[in-house]
Amino acid sequence: MAFIRKLPDVPERLEHLKGGAGHLERYAILSPEEMLGAGTVCARMVLQPGCEVGEHTHHGNYEVYYFLSGHGTYRSNGETTWTPVP
Repeated sequence: MAFIRKLPDVPERLEHLKGGAGHLERYAILSPEEMLGAGTVCARMVLQPGCEVGEHTHHGNYEVYYFLSGHGTYRSNGETTWTPVP
């Protein structure tokens, strides 16, 4: 199955996601139904400086991070990693 899609012009704004500071801008790419049970979220997520997603756990699935610009800090399995974009 192939999809050709333009991201929405206006993102969904999620305030204090998982208890984090600030907000996240979510541009949906695929709906859960379009993912055919292979996941729950496929989206471009934008965090402005100072914004964060709160700490949370995943059971039976995972998250992929791809930094396009800036830098970020993320924690996984008790380890914290700082990621700059060259």
